[in-house]
Formats: sequence, C-alpha cells, structure tokens
Amino acid sequence: MLHLNRRSAITSGLSGLYLLGAARVPAAGPPPSSRPGRAPRAGQADIDRLHEMIRLFARADDLYGGGHARKAVGGYLVNNVVPLLEGSTGRHRPALFAAASQVAYLAGWMTSDAGRAGLAQWYYIKAVRLAREGGDDLAEARTWRSLAVQACELGHSSRGVVMADHAASLAHGRCDARTCAWITGMRAEAYAAAGDGWTARDLLRRAERDLERADSAAEGDWVGNYRQASLNHQIGTSLAALGDLEQAEQHLAASVGSRQSVERRSRALIGARLAHVQARAGHPDRAAHTIIERHQDLLPVASARVTSTLCDLRAHWACARTHDRIADADQIVVTALARA
Repeated sequence: MLHLNRRSAITSGLSGLYLLGAARVPAAGPPPSSRPGRAPRAGQADIDRLHEMIRLFARADDLYGGGHARKAVGGYLVNNVVPLLEGSTGRHRPALFAAASQVAYLAGWMTSDAGRAGLAQWYYIKAVRLAREGGDDLAEARTWRSLAVQACELGHSSRGVVMADHAASLAHGRCDARTCAWITGMRAEAYAAAGDGWTARDLLRRAERDLERADSAAEGDWVGNYRQASLNHQIGTSLAALGDLEQAEQHLAASVGSRQSVERRSRALIGARLAHVQARAGHPDRAAHTIIERHQDLLPVASARVTSTLCDLRAHWACARTHDRIADADQIVVTALARA
C-alpha cells in the first residue's frame, strides 16, 4: 500500500508537479446594468448553448482525437465562455460556472490527448477552480480524475494515486453508481501503475459491482457513457501495468470489440494498447493482426497517446518486421505516425 500525505501531495500537484501559474476565476460583482458597456447578464439560454457546444466538441474528440480541434476548444473558452463569467450574478451563476468548468475540462482532456501536458494541466486547474466557483463537486472530481490519468501516463504514479483518491473523496456520497464505477476504475489504474496489485484488483471488483447496479442508461457524456467496454479497458490497462499480459489482452480485446461507431479514438487507442500487450507477450503475429484490423481507425485519429503506444509497439516487434504480416502492419503504423 502507498502511504502519502494527501494534502501536501495535492497542493504540490497544483503548484509543483505541473509548474503552472494561477488561473484566475472572475469574481462575483454588481449586476452588469451598473457597469456601462458590459454584456447583458448571462441566462439559461447561454448555459444551454455552452452544453450544446460541449457535445459538438466532444463528438469531434471521439471521432478524431484531441489533436484535431483542441485549439478551437481553447479559443471558444477564452473568447466566448470567459466573457460570460465576468460580473455574472443571480440564480444562473452556479450553473454557468459549472458549464464553463466542463468546457475547460474538455480543453484539458483534448490538449492532454494531443501531448501538450503543461497546457492541459493549466486548463484542468481552470476547470477545478470554475467547478469550485459553481459549487459543483462532481465536476471538480471529474477533473481530478483526469489529472490522475495524466499523472500516471507521465510516469507520476504516486501523485496519480493521490489525485484519484481525492477525486473519489469529492464524489463520495454525491454520485450515482455509474459515476462511482467510473472514478473507482481510474483509482485501480493508478494503484496498478504504482505497483499495488492487491489494491488495484480490489478496486476493479468494486467498480464492477457499482457498474452492475447502475440504474441509469448509458448516455453520451464523459460519465454517462461509462459501461462494460470502459471497465474492460481499465481492467486491461491495470493488468498490463501489473504484468498479467494474458488477462490484459482478453479485456482489451473485449473493450475494443464492443466500442460504438462514434468512438474511433477509443478504438484506435485501445487497439494500439492491445497490440502492444500482444507484442510484449511475445506474439507479434497477433499484434500485427490487431493493427491490420484497426487500420481504418488509426489513420484519421490525431492523438499523442496513440502515437506513443505505436512507437512502443514498433520497438517490441523490431526483430520480426521481415515477416510478411508484420511488415504489412508495420507499414500501417509508419503511415499513422507520419500523419500524426
């Protein structure tokens, strides 16, 4: 088990690990009518518009990866969302800040997927502060969860554990079973990355139980879309980190095989991770088959996470590239890397 000082680790996560400046959240002020030249007070129509834009950008992210439109999301946040927050008051203020937090979160998620870690963390910190201003603990928990994902992917597994645990503490008693499973599965990934297999497996069992008792239908958002395919991805990723490659392969294959048509980036990423696990296990032929099967997903996607996994894959099957099937798969990888 890991024994960490959560308070100090979280504080250093904000100011030390990521080395980011403060992200100022506009404070409440007098009604805009008392400020000549200010835009009219934001209302429900503005909040609805933000949610619709979030759905549009999220769909583009699912289809093409974070590298495709991350600058557009960042520009939308700065040029369209922030002006709505200045001097906002009244009953719509909490919902407005919560929606703004979702935009900042999405900008962070896409920027992280594009491989721009520092900028992504800056967006995430904005998302945390906007969520706090809106009084939305679940939105803040969601952001800490994604910070944990990023910390683990950057090799900071101990901090990833602290951030994932903090996300769970924020969500405790405030979320439904599906959301609990979504957060608990990420905690399992973090503990697995840190080498704590016992805790990781226990958390995966808890996530599976929570998902089984989820009484809400899966919907197309970050939490509502969490289903068995998502859990299988987390199980596979966790087991791969723990060295159980055979079981990891089974779960990753189940995940990629049951993804929806809109989830192209997920199919590309999980397919690349599946092939990497197969190559690590000494089965480059199976890895090549996986890449050939997923080539229509790999080529349109702009994702640094996919690119990094494909580079690792090429290193593992380097000695077998003369084999016909592996040579064909390697050419697909080379083409995908050239387009990244």
